[in-house]
Amino acid sequence: MIHTEYATITQLGAEFDMSCVVMGRKLKQLGLREPGGHPSVIAFTREMVRKMQGREPWIVVWVWHAAKTIAYLERAGLERIDHAPA
Repeated sequence: MIHTEYATITQLGAEFDMSCVVMGRKLKQLGLREPGGHPSVIAFTREMVRKMQGREPWIVVWVWHAAKTIAYLERAGLERIDHAPA
């Protein structure tokens, strides 16, 4: 379960039991990422993504608004995994 306002593709993927690579492909299929991997105009227009500086000044990390992105993915038919304790 994501406990921050913004999440990486890795964190989003974990919510749906998929790798970051598979989540990245899903975001592309849904029009939220461009073929080259950058966020799409749709993602920016809906304020679903923002740029964050990585560990080094020249590294850019795109982080996704967790609530908006998860809701979008669920509306597209993806199901989140159950985080309830066993």
